Amino acid sequence: MTLLSLTTVFLLWMCCTTPKASARAACEDPPVIDFGEIASGDKSGYEENDRVQYMCNSGYTLSGSEWVTCHEKVWTPGPPECLAPCFITKQQLKARNLLLSHGRIRTFLIQSGQKLKFMCTTGYKLTSSSVRKCINGHMDFPSCISEKPCLPPQPVECAEVPRLENQNLRVEKEGKTTYLAGAKFKYVSRSGFILDGQSEITCSMGNWTSAPTCTEMPCGSIPKVANAQIEGRDKEIYEPGETIRYQCDPGFLTVGTPEIICRTGNWTSPPFCEDVSCGAPPEVPRASIASSQHERYLPGARVQYECETNFQIMGVNYVTCTNGQWSQAPTCRDVTCEPPPEIAGGKVQGVKKSRYLPGERAQYQCWQGFQMTGDSTVACQNGTWTKLPKCRGRGEKCGPPPAIENGDLLSFPLQEYAPGSTLEYKCPSLYVLEGSRYITCAEGQWTNPPVCLVACTASEEDMNRNNIELKWVARNKLYSKSGDFIEFECKIGHVQDPASSPFRAQCVEGKLEYPHCKPGKKCTVLESDMAENNIQLQSSLSSTSSYLSREYIYFECRWWHQKTSRPEEFRVQCLDGVFKYPRCDRMWG
Repeated sequence: MTLLSLTTVFLLWMCCTTPKASARAACEDPPVIDFGEIASGDKSGYEENDRVQYMCNSGYTLSGSEWVTCHEKVWTPGPPECLAPCFITKQQLKARNLLLSHGRIRTFLIQSGQKLKFMCTTGYKLTSSSVRKCINGHMDFPSCISEKPCLPPQPVECAEVPRLENQNLRVEKEGKTTYLAGAKFKYVSRSGFILDGQSEITCSMGNWTSAPTCTEMPCGSIPKVANAQIEGRDKEIYEPGETIRYQCDPGFLTVGTPEIICRTGNWTSPPFCEDVSCGAPPEVPRASIASSQHERYLPGARVQYECETNFQIMGVNYVTCTNGQWSQAPTCRDVTCEPPPEIAGGKVQGVKKSRYLPGERAQYQCWQGFQMTGDSTVACQNGTWTKLPKCRGRGEKCGPPPAIENGDLLSFPLQEYAPGSTLEYKCPSLYVLEGSRYITCAEGQWTNPPVCLVACTASEEDMNRNNIELKWVARNKLYSKSGDFIEFECKIGHVQDPASSPFRAQCVEGKLEYPHCKPGKKCTVLESDMAENNIQLQSSLSSTSSYLSREYIYFECRWWHQKTSRPEEFRVQCLDGVFKYPRCDRMWG
């Protein structure tokens, strides 16, 4: 076998035996568990048969396998759980007349699955098993009954603090209040409720007789809402829990919950109807409204425009009423033409007019000694001229160079140039030269000259007038080349106007169409809503309960509560009066 053959065999063996890198991991990252973490095996990318070990936070009990293995793209067995401990206080035991069998305690923490043995305090006896088990943060306590006097009665939710009818049966001993058999308390209902059952309770065999329950009072006539009708039958009396739904008149939007509910003798807050109809449609220069006009337009109404003669409509030819605002109006573009431009080596016959109507024509002629190529007649079409002719000099010479708008030659122009001659143009300050700055005489014609494009300036005054600011540049003024895009956003406290032009505006030959914003609705943070969600304002970042549109509101959990919403939801942005509260729940279940 030759040396070349041996080399080939060796390279093939190396290629086939080299292990290939795994194109992708066999398993995704192992699942995250509550109140626990990965103790070992944590890394980036997992392959078949990789293992990770879980562990629980201090005090929590691991339920399930602490090791899981990557097998066929699945972690098996499933991740374990971390079971919460039970937190027992002296106050809880005292309220149930209980003691632990091994002595008195202040606070006791046991893991899930462990057991405790209870016994009653002196004068009480158990009515069920004395041994109880902690199950994931929860434990049922045994019951004790007493033949002795009664403890103070439990309050009734809908009643005032109960009144003791016979003070001589009240006993004060060592700072503890008890009531002898026969003691009576009388309940009086709060506003909006009626007591159902005996209003008096009596101490008997260490227990109170059954306390009354609560029945809500009915409601009277429903509240009136302007520009709205109700669904259903109007009555004089409504039972607790009955619901009435409002329907706003055409052109009005329901703000708030459309339904009210009878609760404790009163109706919940009704909605109000916001006028979302539109007034007179916007005026468009050089255009008239083609459809019939009204003083008020309902949402979805459409108004069409027609441009004047010699003007062409740009965009859709109508506006639509949406949420009280008209959509962006079209524009009418002038389709007449400016005077036909000069050409090198020739001129326009006759006297030029200041404007030319669509379809009008102009005719060129070349200077003596120059020959025309192309059609000598040009026409005005959609605001521009058709293709211009060219004049070629004899002997491949060129005539005077073409003039450019807003630009100049760097040399004094001559009447005739030899073939191969080159001239240079320049643009003034803040203008951008587009194309080659040089032209060359070739075959009796000049090559195409450049164009001087004026820059756009975004000033602080113009932005303040439209309630906008630069989105990406932290300056008060910005110069942009023609053709560049500038992005804007609303100032704090404002929202995009539906009738605004796009917020990504293009500089077109020195002209910039600014978008505009309108004042937005404020957001009000209510203490009742925060209490319902177990949250509060971050004291270090928030000092007010009212926020402008696009401002951020920072929340945190109240004491002894933990986050149930995602962490990023505790930084909330006010958007035109609307925002969403995050939520926290109490620790230990």
